[in-house]
Amino acid sequence: MVDTTVDWKVLLIGGHSGTGKTVVARHLTQHFGVGLAEVDDFRLVLERMSTPSQLPALHKMTTVESEDKSPVERCATLITVGQTVSYALEIVVANHVATNTPMILEGDGIIPSFAAQRVFANLDVESAVRAVFIIEDNEERLFENATTRGRGFTQLSLARQQSQVHQSWLYGQWLKQEAIQHGVPVVSPLPWETLAERIIAYCV
Repeated sequence: MVDTTVDWKVLLIGGHSGTGKTVVARHLTQHFGVGLAEVDDFRLVLERMSTPSQLPALHKMTTVESEDKSPVERCATLITVGQTVSYALEIVVANHVATNTPMILEGDGIIPSFAAQRVFANLDVESAVRAVFIIEDNEERLFENATTRGRGFTQLSLARQQSQVHQSWLYGQWLKQEAIQHGVPVVSPLPWETLAERIIAYCV
């Protein structure tokens, strides 16, 4: 059933890797009857249209050298990438508000300071933009989620798996602290059965 009573134009769903953002976002697009866009697509466009000297953090994510960095260093890179991508997304948010075309935008490149804005690309969006961050505080559950999801994770060494998960956990904790500071709602992915309903409650 499509909910036609929404009074927002853009719903931002942020969070770190392994929290189920994409799955729940797809469910919500069906509930609200709106379009869905993934931040990773925009990140890839930015990477393709820039050089390492122009956007170094963005290109670091795809280099072999980055895999040898510590989780703390890679988390710092994720933060910089999020700041870069979020800035670029301002025009996307403004366009959907201005054209009255509701959409859901999800991805770990959304940062809380961006989600808390009320002016995007010089457009005052008032209450037309809503946001929520899905944060998993339990690092062991993140590891289980990454194992279940696959995407080559199980082919990595145990040390590499643990490093990647810790990186995600660190980024999630940073997102949580920033979200609280900026007054943006934070939800746990569990219980999974009620996640969509809990996010919907923030959109009313």
